[in-house]
Amino acid sequence: MEEQAIVSAYRRSQWIKLIAWTALVTIAALFYHHEHSKEIIELAKNTAKTALNKDLATREWIISHGGVYVPINDRTPSSPWLSHVPEQDIQTPSKKSLTLMNSSYVLRQMMESYGTLYGEKTRISSLKPLNPGNMANDWEKKALRYFQTNPTKTYFYELHQSNEGEYIRMMIPMFVEKSCLKCHNPLENKIGDIRGGISISVPLKAFIDMTKQALINAYIWFTLIWLVVCAAIIAASKAMEKKSIQLHATEREKIKNYQSMISLIIDLIDKRDSYTAGHSQRVSHYCEIITRAMYHDESLVNKIKEAAVLHDVGKIAIPDSILLKPEKLTPTEKELINYHLTAGYDLLSKVDMYKELAEIIRYHHERYDGAGYPQGVSGKQIPPLARIMIVADAFDAMTTDRIYKPRKSVDEALKELELHKGSQFDPDVIDIATAVLKDITINAAEQFPKTSLEEERFAYYLKDQLTGLNNHWALESILKINQHTFEYRFATVITLENLMVFNRANGWHNGNILIETFSDLLKNRYQHYHIYRIFGDTFIILSQEYLDLSATIPIATKFLEEKNITLSITVIHLIEEKIDSINKLEEIINSQQSSTL
Repeated sequence: MEEQAIVSAYRRSQWIKLIAWTALVTIAALFYHHEHSKEIIELAKNTAKTALNKDLATREWIISHGGVYVPINDRTPSSPWLSHVPEQDIQTPSKKSLTLMNSSYVLRQMMESYGTLYGEKTRISSLKPLNPGNMANDWEKKALRYFQTNPTKTYFYELHQSNEGEYIRMMIPMFVEKSCLKCHNPLENKIGDIRGGISISVPLKAFIDMTKQALINAYIWFTLIWLVVCAAIIAASKAMEKKSIQLHATEREKIKNYQSMISLIIDLIDKRDSYTAGHSQRVSHYCEIITRAMYHDESLVNKIKEAAVLHDVGKIAIPDSILLKPEKLTPTEKELINYHLTAGYDLLSKVDMYKELAEIIRYHHERYDGAGYPQGVSGKQIPPLARIMIVADAFDAMTTDRIYKPRKSVDEALKELELHKGSQFDPDVIDIATAVLKDITINAAEQFPKTSLEEERFAYYLKDQLTGLNNHWALESILKINQHTFEYRFATVITLENLMVFNRANGWHNGNILIETFSDLLKNRYQHYHIYRIFGDTFIILSQEYLDLSATIPIATKFLEEKNITLSITVIHLIEEKIDSINKLEEIINSQQSSTL
């Protein structure tokens, strides 16, 4: 599924690039077409200007000579509109009749006779013509008024559409000159006024045809470039897709290997310390209940469940000599035990999928008042899910038996949480936790060894180094817990009297041999009982029922009499006497021995 997502992402990216490239090429082609059209118009404008300037030059020449005389015939009759001009018609010495043609007459003749020769239509017009045939039409009036309002402009043009195609229509102004007053009334015309204009219509078809091949060639190049780049985009996308899939597979394999390593570490912790494994599962369960009640968001519930299972993974880096120590830790040992947070964070944060979980885990020993560790942050600086985990972790610690303290009841634990509300714990979390955990059923859990591997791990602190029996630390812990569990009702106390005298007389080595021999006797006889050695010469057997020593005492007595050692046996009812420590046990032993004496 992840590989398919990568393929989909690259295909989507490929299409976006292709669409973007196509849009870019289309815009470029449209821009080129627009510029090409402008170029055609510019060509037509220049052509129109050239033709109009030619006509204007002709007009200027005619005006400068006062007009021209031509033979009178059907094509050039005497103009009735020049009849007011002196010597309009003259006769040559050879009796030829000539008539005067002013500039307007000449240009009109030229336009009518030769205008179509170049495919261009020209015309002379005015708002006040002598010849009514030169009266400006609507477009020419518009052009002439434009010149009147914009006297500095030298031409006016517009594009028009007809049945024959698109054409450009242009006019240039004609100004009144001194020579013009020969034909035009000086009272109505002033030198410098706009007398009229010469206009031309230039079809664009010839220019379009002329540049058509260049446009086609440009579009061919646009198409070729588009195809080449499209092919490059597709090829590059496929190569990147393949590379990404390979990298993803490699990364997935790395993550899989790292997950396997994490799983192995968790499995190792489970086998190394069944209490820690059970503790993580219970904390995960409590986190689930509290989070669901607070947020009603299953994604958050699943996240904190995963984080809680891993929250003590850093303890793999803590030596057993510190992790299992039943007595108060030194400042240096506290620093080492606190290191499990950093170790867990470093282990998990190296993988992207664990980074969020690592951020939760690294804060689960902080306090709401800022007195926690490792960073000493407070209040809302602690992530919300970490604040939940802090409460769940403390609740489980209080409701399970540890080697250094017995468990509390659920009610006692909730009261303890309430007591530290606002100092150690987030008040909002406590309000929810006390409501949802009050009816929780605690499956009895303790930190004492349950497997041979765990017994070996605990041996450093809980085993007597000489005999291999449980030592005073183990007895101290079990007596505290027994007041809640009532697992043991009787303690059979066996003391080797005169052992110190024997040691002085025979040496400590022989004394150790004697103790080992006696302990082996007890272990062989009472294999299914918990046997403890305390004070050097005292052995204690814990049992649910009253222990019958009748079969053991004769054997032990016969062996010990040879060494001048006698047995002192005391049976104590642990529940009735409320024995929860070795000190209380010792007081009862001494009081019973005193009464015996």
